[in-house]
Amino acid sequence: VAPTETYTQLGVELLQGDNSFIPYEGSGGSHTTNAGDEIRSSFSSVSGPRLITAFAKFGPDLGPDHAAQFGISGGYARTWQQETEHGSGLEEWDGDAWFAGLDAVYKYSSGRAYGHGDWRVQGEYFYREIDVDYQRRQDQATIADNAVGSSKAKQDGLYLQAVYGFAPRWEAGVRTEALGLTNDGLPGNERDAERVRQFVTPDFDTSYRHTAQVTFRPVEPVFLRAQLSQNDFVDDDGDRDRGLEFMLQLNVALGAHGAHRF
Repeated sequence: VAPTETYTQLGVELLQGDNSFIPYEGSGGSHTTNAGDEIRSSFSSVSGPRLITAFAKFGPDLGPDHAAQFGISGGYARTWQQETEHGSGLEEWDGDAWFAGLDAVYKYSSGRAYGHGDWRVQGEYFYREIDVDYQRRQDQATIADNAVGSSKAKQDGLYLQAVYGFAPRWEAGVRTEALGLTNDGLPGNERDAERVRQFVTPDFDTSYRHTAQVTFRPVEPVFLRAQLSQNDFVDDDGDRDRGLEFMLQLNVALGAHGAHRF
């Protein structure tokens, strides 16, 4: 927390490891095809840290009834390595990646009992980009037809929600989410309509979800929530999957707990 008159929090992280955001293979891997050919990995080992992240949050003084907080975050993965093994060969993606996000929260306190008349609005936007070189090898020396190139996978998402205390201990809220307003997948070697393999970067449509909920809080560490969501998702084949989901949730926090989050 910075020593400023306005609330300011800054942070930096240096990370190491392997997960879905920063997959890592390193050198020394190999794959044997159905034909008995051994294909050695073309990846090289990279010393850490391989992921650097940073964030900043700001909270202006808006008086006793209003509060707001604004944030910005980002990160850079200096190594992004992924491979997929097939009976006919080995696919490899090698490059780097970065992400960035913006978030904001606004709250109003009415001063009435148990949250009656209070409301809050919050939202976040997130973007990531993966810049990779791609190749698909049939054996140690042979690149498959049209199976080499460079491209960028891009994806973003956002949500916006609002909650209002319509009675003491009762609140209602709505939320909307969108994933893939920009949605370019990893490049690959796919067959076209004439069954000829081509180097392509797939483009996917946007997925959406819209939610409404009502929550009752009999005491501070307990709440009972009824939630209804309408889903409009796009699968890997480009088909839409629409449906409704209903959830009834009881949440109880036991034992000592820390200070309330903003």
